Amino acid sequence: MRKPELSGRMTKWSVHLSGYDLQFEPRTAIKSQALADFVSDFCPATRGEAEEGMLTMMGSQDGEIWTLYIDGASNARGAGVGLVPRSPKGDMIVQAIRCEFKATNNEAEYEALILGMQMASGLKVQNLRVYSDSLLVVNHVNNEYVARDSKIIAYLKIATEKKSKFRTFKITQDVRTQYTQGARTLVSTVGQQDADWRVPYLNWLRDGTLPEDKKKAQSFRIKASRYIMIDNILFRKSLAGPCLRCLSKEEAETVLQDVHGGECGNHAEDEVCQTKF
Repeated sequence: MRKPELSGRMTKWSVHLSGYDLQFEPRTAIKSQALADFVSDFCPATRGEAEEGMLTMMGSQDGEIWTLYIDGASNARGAGVGLVPRSPKGDMIVQAIRCEFKATNNEAEYEALILGMQMASGLKVQNLRVYSDSLLVVNHVNNEYVARDSKIIAYLKIATEKKSKFRTFKITQDVRTQYTQGARTLVSTVGQQDADWRVPYLNWLRDGTLPEDKKKAQSFRIKASRYIMIDNILFRKSLAGPCLRCLSKEEAETVLQDVHGGECGNHAEDEVCQTKF
């Protein structure tokens, strides 16, 4: 709040909101009965029945292959992993887990792989196919790279032991294609609603053009107040300071391809590895 730009924006917001009858109401205390109901819903017997029902619904038969998408990342605030197991019937379980310890990107990728294999074993999966964006992890598990770091060697040993528990196991490194295709489909679906979603906002900023319907016009003006135009280019205001450039459908597809398939596709390698011939 020490930046003049941010404090000025807060002042503008307070002026805009002063025209509405807004009141602050503190959150009320949770009644004891609500806590009792919560414990009752998640008691061991009920949880066991839920797990049995999930296994019955998503359980795999002989020959059916489960798909597991994994990803791990690390930064200054900590490490985390993401898991998306998918059954042959198309059911998915999305999991996001935060690691309460410091880890490199490669260690986080191994954590995601091991946790995903544990989840698959708990679901009685016999045939598993894993997609990871870490070239190092994939080549380690496929015995194409030799691990040198002591921590990575320990992770690889655990992953190899869990790998042997499956009837068939395959790990590949083309998950980026899956992400890019899915994101491209989402962008195309959104883009079908309008040739270019930025046009109404640019028309408003240039000429003050509004929808004919009064209710839509009022709602549009509120949304349009978040955008500005610089050199005929639309930007969205950001609370952090810099404005965010708005992209068209084609530009968004290009950015997604660069992020998932370009130089950013693979994490930087944290250890020196050597190809085994």
